[in-house]
Amino acid sequence: MKKGKQLPEVFFPVDKYSNELSLYHYGKHVCLPSNHYGPSKRDYYLLHFITEGKGTYTVGGKTFHLQKNEGFLIRPNEETFYQADEEEPWEYYFIAFHGMIAEQMVDAVDWIDGYVIRPQNYQAIRLAMRSIHAVKKPELWGEYTVLGNVYILFGNLIKESAKNKMEEIKTAQEDSLNKAIDFIKKNYERGIRVSDIADEVNMHRVSLYRLFKECLNVSVEKYLQNYRMDKAVFLLQNSDLPVTEICMRVGMCDYPHFCRQFKRHFGFTPSEYRRLFARKK
Repeated sequence: MKKGKQLPEVFFPVDKYSNELSLYHYGKHVCLPSNHYGPSKRDYYLLHFITEGKGTYTVGGKTFHLQKNEGFLIRPNEETFYQADEEEPWEYYFIAFHGMIAEQMVDAVDWIDGYVIRPQNYQAIRLAMRSIHAVKKPELWGEYTVLGNVYILFGNLIKESAKNKMEEIKTAQEDSLNKAIDFIKKNYERGIRVSDIADEVNMHRVSLYRLFKECLNVSVEKYLQNYRMDKAVFLLQNSDLPVTEICMRVGMCDYPHFCRQFKRHFGFTPSEYRRLFARKK
Protein backbone atom coordinates (compact mmCIF):
# COMPACT_ATOMS: atom_id res chain seq x y z
CA MET A 1 0.00 0.00 0.00
CA LYS A 2 1.27 3.45 -0.88
CA LYS A 3 2.35 5.56 2.07
CA GLY A 4 0.89 9.02 2.13
CA LYS A 5 -0.47 11.76 4.32
CA GLN A 6 -3.87 11.01 5.74
CA LEU A 7 -4.71 14.72 5.89
CA PRO A 8 -3.99 17.39 3.30
CA GLU A 9 -1.39 20.10 3.83
CA VAL A 10 -3.52 23.26 3.99
CA PHE A 11 -2.61 26.94 4.35
CA PHE A 12 -5.03 29.73 5.22
CA PRO A 13 -4.33 33.34 4.22
CA VAL A 14 -4.75 36.14 6.72
CA ASP A 15 -8.17 37.80 6.95
CA LYS A 16 -7.41 40.68 4.60
CA TYR A 17 -9.52 39.53 1.68
CA SER A 18 -9.66 41.34 -1.62
CA ASN A 19 -13.15 42.06 -2.95
CA GLU A 20 -11.83 41.26 -6.42
CA LEU A 21 -10.29 37.83 -5.77
CA SER A 22 -9.93 36.17 -2.39
CA LEU A 23 -8.46 32.89 -1.22
CA TYR A 24 -10.10 30.55 1.26
CA HIS A 25 -7.23 28.11 1.42
CA TYR A 26 -4.66 26.29 -0.70
CA GLY A 27 -2.33 23.33 -0.35
CA LYS A 28 -1.34 19.87 -1.44
CA HIS A 29 -2.64 16.40 -0.69
CA VAL A 30 -0.79 13.10 -1.09
CA CYS A 31 -3.80 10.78 -0.88
CA LEU A 32 -4.04 7.28 0.48
CA PRO A 33 -5.66 4.61 -1.73
CA SER A 34 -9.41 5.21 -2.23
CA ASN A 35 -9.30 8.42 -0.16
CA HIS A 36 -12.45 10.39 -0.99
CA TYR A 37 -14.40 13.59 -0.30
CA GLY A 38 -18.15 13.98 -0.51
CA PRO A 39 -20.81 13.92 -1.58
CA SER A 40 -20.74 17.54 -0.43
CA LYS A 41 -21.26 21.14 -1.52
CA ARG A 42 -19.11 24.23 -1.11
CA ASP A 43 -19.84 27.94 -1.42
CA TYR A 44 -16.59 28.73 -3.25
CA TYR A 45 -14.55 27.53 -6.21
CA LEU A 46 -12.05 24.74 -5.59
CA LEU A 47 -9.50 23.86 -8.27
CA HIS A 48 -7.36 20.70 -8.14
CA PHE A 49 -4.35 19.92 -10.33
CA ILE A 50 -3.06 16.33 -10.28
CA THR A 51 0.71 15.82 -10.08
CA GLU A 52 0.82 12.03 -9.67
CA GLY A 53 -1.53 9.05 -9.81
CA LYS A 54 -5.19 9.02 -10.81
CA GLY A 55 -8.75 9.08 -9.52
CA THR A 56 -12.35 9.97 -10.36
CA TYR A 57 -14.46 13.11 -10.03
CA THR A 58 -18.27 12.98 -10.09
CA VAL A 59 -20.53 16.00 -10.58
CA GLY A 60 -23.95 16.47 -12.14
CA GLY A 61 -24.33 12.77 -12.87
CA LYS A 62 -21.03 12.62 -14.82
CA THR A 63 -17.89 10.81 -13.70
CA PHE A 64 -14.50 11.90 -15.03
CA HIS A 65 -11.48 9.60 -14.90
CA LEU A 66 -8.46 11.81 -14.32
CA GLN A 67 -4.71 11.40 -14.09
CA LYS A 68 -1.38 13.22 -13.85
CA ASN A 69 -1.23 16.73 -15.42
CA GLU A 70 -5.01 17.07 -15.49
CA GLY A 71 -7.28 19.10 -13.25
CA PHE A 72 -10.86 19.47 -12.11
CA LEU A 73 -12.99 22.30 -10.82
CA ILE A 74 -15.59 22.28 -8.06
CA ARG A 75 -18.11 25.08 -8.57
CA PRO A 76 -20.05 26.78 -5.76
CA ASN A 77 -23.19 25.05 -4.47
CA GLU A 78 -22.82 21.94 -6.65
CA GLU A 79 -22.72 18.49 -5.06
CA THR A 80 -19.50 16.69 -5.88
CA PHE A 81 -17.63 13.50 -5.03
CA TYR A 82 -14.01 12.67 -5.81
CA GLN A 83 -11.90 9.66 -4.94
CA ALA A 84 -8.30 8.53 -5.33
CA ASP A 85 -7.58 5.36 -7.26
CA GLU A 86 -7.05 2.23 -5.17
CA GLU A 87 -3.86 1.17 -6.98
CA GLU A 88 -2.41 4.54 -8.01
CA PRO A 89 -3.87 7.16 -5.63
CA TRP A 90 -3.47 10.70 -6.82
CA GLU A 91 -1.53 13.61 -5.45
CA TYR A 92 -2.73 17.10 -6.21
CA TYR A 93 -2.37 20.78 -5.49
CA PHE A 94 -5.56 22.68 -4.71
CA ILE A 95 -6.75 26.27 -4.31
CA ALA A 96 -10.09 27.48 -2.97
CA PHE A 97 -11.13 30.98 -4.01
CA HIS A 98 -14.00 33.39 -4.49
CA GLY A 99 -14.51 37.09 -5.22
CA MET A 100 -16.04 39.54 -7.67
CA ILE A 101 -14.01 38.38 -10.68
CA ALA A 102 -13.75 34.69 -9.75
CA GLU A 103 -16.65 33.68 -11.99
CA GLN A 104 -15.32 35.85 -14.83
CA MET A 105 -11.91 34.17 -14.61
CA VAL A 106 -13.38 30.69 -14.46
CA ASP A 107 -15.70 31.32 -17.40
CA ALA A 108 -12.78 32.46 -19.56
CA VAL A 109 -11.26 28.96 -19.36
CA ASP A 110 -12.32 26.30 -21.84
CA TRP A 111 -13.25 23.53 -19.38
CA ILE A 112 -14.10 20.08 -20.73
CA ASP A 113 -17.81 19.60 -20.01
CA GLY A 114 -17.52 22.59 -17.69
CA TYR A 115 -15.26 20.97 -15.09
CA VAL A 116 -12.04 19.38 -16.40
CA ILE A 117 -8.79 20.66 -17.89
CA ARG A 118 -6.20 18.65 -19.82
CA PRO A 119 -3.79 21.50 -20.61
CA GLN A 120 -1.11 21.21 -23.27
CA ASN A 121 1.00 23.69 -21.29
CA TYR A 122 0.72 21.58 -18.13
CA GLN A 123 4.28 22.50 -17.13
CA ALA A 124 3.25 26.15 -16.71
CA ILE A 125 0.11 25.15 -14.78
CA ARG A 126 2.10 22.83 -12.54
CA LEU A 127 4.71 25.52 -11.90
CA ALA A 128 2.05 28.08 -10.93
CA MET A 129 0.38 25.62 -8.56
CA ARG A 130 3.75 24.67 -7.03
CA SER A 131 4.58 28.36 -6.57
CA ILE A 132 1.29 28.89 -4.75
CA HIS A 133 1.94 25.92 -2.49
CA ALA A 134 5.49 27.10 -1.76
CA VAL A 135 4.22 30.23 0.04
CA LYS A 136 3.56 28.85 3.52
CA LYS A 137 3.69 32.05 5.54
CA PRO A 138 0.46 33.52 6.91
CA GLU A 139 1.71 37.11 6.66
CA LEU A 140 0.10 39.59 4.29
CA TRP A 141 3.02 39.46 1.85
CA GLY A 142 2.42 35.73 1.51
CA GLU A 143 -1.22 36.26 0.62
CA TYR A 144 -0.34 38.80 -2.06
CA THR A 145 2.32 36.48 -3.46
CA VAL A 146 -0.19 33.63 -3.65
CA LEU A 147 -2.78 35.90 -5.30
CA GLY A 148 -0.19 36.91 -7.87
CA ASN A 149 0.47 33.27 -8.69
CA VAL A 150 -3.27 32.60 -8.94
CA TYR A 151 -3.48 35.32 -11.60
CA ILE A 152 -0.50 33.74 -13.39
CA LEU A 153 -2.22 30.35 -13.19
CA PHE A 154 -5.44 31.61 -14.75
CA GLY A 155 -3.52 33.71 -17.23
CA ASN A 156 -1.96 30.50 -18.57
CA LEU A 157 -5.27 28.62 -18.57
CA ILE A 158 -7.06 31.44 -20.41
CA LYS A 159 -4.19 31.89 -22.88
CA GLU A 160 -4.38 28.22 -23.86
CA SER A 161 -8.17 28.42 -24.15
CA ALA A 162 -7.87 31.39 -26.52
CA LYS A 163 -5.25 29.55 -28.58
CA ASN A 164 -7.43 26.46 -28.84
CA LYS A 165 -10.41 28.55 -29.92
CA MET A 166 -8.31 30.25 -32.60
CA GLU A 167 -7.14 26.85 -33.83
CA GLU A 168 -10.75 25.66 -33.98
CA ILE A 169 -11.71 28.77 -35.95
CA LYS A 170 -8.75 28.25 -38.28
CA THR A 171 -9.67 24.60 -38.80
CA ALA A 172 -13.29 25.55 -39.56
CA GLN A 173 -12.07 28.18 -42.04
CA GLU A 174 -9.81 25.67 -43.76
CA ASP A 175 -12.67 23.18 -43.99
CA SER A 176 -14.96 25.81 -45.55
CA LEU A 177 -12.25 26.94 -47.97
CA ASN A 178 -11.47 23.38 -49.07
CA LYS A 179 -15.16 22.65 -49.49
CA ALA A 180 -15.63 25.77 -51.63
CA ILE A 181 -12.63 24.94 -53.84
CA ASP A 182 -13.78 21.36 -54.25
CA PHE A 183 -17.23 22.59 -55.29
CA ILE A 184 -15.65 24.91 -57.89
CA LYS A 185 -13.53 22.11 -59.34
CA LYS A 186 -16.47 19.77 -59.66
CA ASN A 187 -19.04 22.30 -60.91
CA TYR A 188 -17.24 25.08 -62.82
CA GLU A 189 -18.62 23.70 -66.13
CA ARG A 190 -22.21 24.23 -64.97
CA GLY A 191 -22.01 28.02 -64.97
CA ILE A 192 -21.98 28.32 -61.18
CA ARG A 193 -21.76 31.74 -59.55
CA VAL A 194 -20.41 33.04 -56.29
CA SER A 195 -23.87 32.77 -54.73
CA ASP A 196 -23.93 29.04 -55.54
CA ILE A 197 -20.58 28.53 -53.84
CA ALA A 198 -21.71 30.52 -50.79
CA ASP A 199 -24.86 28.42 -50.53
CA GLU A 200 -22.83 25.22 -50.80
CA VAL A 201 -20.62 26.11 -47.83
CA ASN A 202 -23.46 27.80 -45.93
CA MET A 203 -21.74 31.20 -45.77
CA HIS A 204 -22.77 34.73 -46.62
CA ARG A 205 -21.13 36.06 -49.79
CA VAL A 206 -19.26 38.70 -47.81
CA SER A 207 -17.88 36.09 -45.38
CA LEU A 208 -16.85 33.87 -48.28
CA TYR A 209 -15.10 36.81 -49.95
CA ARG A 210 -13.17 37.55 -46.74
CA LEU A 211 -12.23 33.89 -46.35
CA PHE A 212 -10.70 33.70 -49.84
CA LYS A 213 -8.94 37.06 -49.45
CA GLU A 214 -7.52 36.11 -46.07
CA CYS A 215 -6.34 32.63 -47.08
CA LEU A 216 -5.50 33.03 -50.79
CA ASN A 217 -5.26 36.80 -51.26
CA VAL A 218 -7.83 36.61 -54.05
CA SER A 219 -11.61 37.02 -54.14
CA VAL A 220 -13.76 33.93 -54.67
CA GLU A 221 -15.03 35.45 -57.93
CA LYS A 222 -11.46 35.91 -59.17
CA TYR A 223 -10.52 32.39 -58.08
CA LEU A 224 -13.45 30.95 -60.07
CA GLN A 225 -12.53 33.07 -63.10
CA ASN A 226 -8.86 32.03 -62.90
CA TYR A 227 -9.83 28.38 -62.66
CA ARG A 228 -12.02 28.66 -65.76
CA MET A 229 -9.27 30.45 -67.68
CA ASP A 230 -6.77 27.72 -66.79
CA LYS A 231 -9.21 25.06 -68.00
CA ALA A 232 -9.80 27.04 -71.21
CA VAL A 233 -6.06 27.17 -71.90
CA PHE A 234 -5.80 23.42 -71.39
CA LEU A 235 -8.58 22.80 -73.91
CA LEU A 236 -7.06 25.24 -76.41
CA GLN A 237 -3.74 23.43 -76.17
CA ASN A 238 -5.01 19.85 -76.09
CA SER A 239 -8.18 19.73 -78.23
CA ASP A 240 -9.56 20.85 -81.57
CA LEU A 241 -12.80 22.06 -80.03
CA PRO A 242 -14.12 25.36 -81.41
CA VAL A 243 -13.54 28.32 -79.12
CA THR A 244 -17.30 28.71 -78.74
CA GLU A 245 -17.48 25.14 -77.47
CA ILE A 246 -14.60 25.73 -75.07
CA CYS A 247 -16.47 28.76 -73.76
CA MET A 248 -19.41 26.50 -72.91
CA ARG A 249 -17.15 23.79 -71.50
CA VAL A 250 -15.74 26.12 -68.87
CA GLY A 251 -19.17 27.32 -67.78
CA MET A 252 -19.26 30.69 -69.57
CA CYS A 253 -22.29 31.06 -71.81
CA ASP A 254 -21.52 34.61 -72.93
CA TYR A 255 -18.92 34.16 -75.69
CA PRO A 256 -17.93 37.87 -76.07
CA HIS A 257 -17.52 38.10 -72.29
CA PHE A 258 -15.39 34.93 -72.33
CA CYS A 259 -13.11 36.42 -75.01
CA ARG A 260 -12.74 39.69 -73.12
CA GLN A 261 -11.89 37.89 -69.88
CA PHE A 262 -9.42 35.60 -71.64
CA LYS A 263 -7.59 38.52 -73.29
CA ARG A 264 -7.50 40.46 -70.03
CA HIS A 265 -6.07 37.37 -68.35
CA PHE A 266 -3.46 36.29 -70.95
CA GLY A 267 -3.04 39.25 -73.27
CA PHE A 268 -4.43 37.37 -76.29
CA THR A 269 -7.86 36.34 -77.53
CA PRO A 270 -8.54 32.58 -77.36
CA SER A 271 -8.02 32.24 -81.12
CA GLU A 272 -4.77 34.21 -81.02
CA TYR A 273 -3.54 32.10 -78.12
CA ARG A 274 -4.30 28.85 -80.00
CA ARG A 275 -2.41 30.02 -83.11
CA LEU A 276 0.53 31.15 -81.00
CA PHE A 277 0.66 27.84 -79.17
CA ALA A 278 0.44 25.90 -82.46
CA ARG A 279 3.51 27.73 -83.80
CA LYS A 280 5.54 26.81 -80.73
CA LYS A 281 4.85 23.11 -81.08
